[in-house]
Amino acid sequence: MPERRMVARLKAITAVTDLIGTDDDARIYPIQRYQGDALPAITYQRLGNTPLNHSTGETETAWATVQVLSVAVDEEAAWALAAAIKGDGIAGAATGLSAWTDDTGTPVIGMCHWQGDNELPDSNIPGQSSQVFVVQSEYFIGYQQRPS
Repeated sequence: MPERRMVARLKAITAVTDLIGTDDDARIYPIQRYQGDALPAITYQRLGNTPLNHSTGETETAWATVQVLSVAVDEEAAWALAAAIKGDGIAGAATGLSAWTDDTGTPVIGMCHWQGDNELPDSNIPGQSSQVFVVQSEYFIGYQQRPS
């Protein structure tokens, strides 16, 4: 699944790990984080998957739409984390997820396209005593399950 590759990529980006920790201590969570966990943190989830089909049938290529949330105690820290995740967007040498490609594992990541960011209104989490700030980013990840 491209999410596993994406998490490995996030753990390899120094600008991200400087903010959220490294290796097994990295604060990256599928779908939601636990109340009381340290901040800043990242949560992610796949919103959809679109297979690339053609007239001869299905292919091994698909596009996953993945939502990445940058969660922090203040607005500036949430935006700083989102910027670190995005990186510079330079194809072939991307420093973050935007324009990231990777053919060294499975699935092969053909290209990761940043689709935009927005700050979620009223970002306080129910049951949590203090407000958190959340920047929602969306990425479109082209991947191929088995290289041809």
